[in-house]
Amino acid sequence: MVTALEFDLFPVRRLYGGGIYFPGERMADVLRAWAAWHPGTPETMVSSLAVLRLPPLPALPDPLRGAYVVHVRIAYDGPAEDGERMIAPLRAVAPAVLDTVRDMPYTEVASIHNEPIEPFPYFERGIMLREFPPPAQEKLIELVGPGSGSTLMVAELRALGGAWDREPAVPNAVATRGLPYSLLAVAGGPASAEQRLKDSIAEVLDGMEPWRGERRLVNNLAPEEAADAAAIYGPGRYERLASVKKSYDPTNMFRLNHNVAPTA
Repeated sequence: MVTALEFDLFPVRRLYGGGIYFPGERMADVLRAWAAWHPGTPETMVSSLAVLRLPPLPALPDPLRGAYVVHVRIAYDGPAEDGERMIAPLRAVAPAVLDTVRDMPYTEVASIHNEPIEPFPYFERGIMLREFPPPAQEKLIELVGPGSGSTLMVAELRALGGAWDREPAVPNAVATRGLPYSLLAVAGGPASAEQRLKDSIAEVLDGMEPWRGERRLVNNLAPEEAADAAAIYGPGRYERLASVKKSYDPTNMFRLNHNVAPTA
């Protein structure tokens, strides 16, 4: 049993993180600034940019209910003063609707995305991007910017790199190393509107086709995309996963996912 005194000897690790919400009308300025800024940050600073069309949920802070905003999400494993200095160029781009970036314990990491915890009906799908040059930036602005007519609840571009690109000492199932961006599209609404919502997702992801990477991030696949696990993971990873499956789940009990069948 850990006593209070013993617990005090092991303080909770901290990070500098949160989000800066900008008016959606400034999306182009914020996107271009973020795209130019993040490649110069260290591995200990990770970020993403999300274009949000938020529902009027009571769980959301007042400035965000029913709002159209651009959310730059930050997590920095380092001193808060260094984090403040690094994100200063982003804060200078436009007046913030809400700024939640602060020093925080790791136990509050979920507050960075600040997503509602109540159930909400939605459809989502994502792709990987092999690059995000200025023409891709302009295309994304066209697809989800203020003049786009898009109804997506979320379009989030995550910058990867760093440790994500390095193969671990013990091989794992991540098949997208070396691809620098993940683009996720989320459409909220009832099952009765399924086709319309999926079409709105497809419009954005198909529009980014010229920059799409062939490999796929398993986490961001729609259920109907999960049928061919061998194609998702690639031959080498799939064979290794199938071998593990044969050893630990030879009857394929755990199959309601991106199913990897046990090898014969």
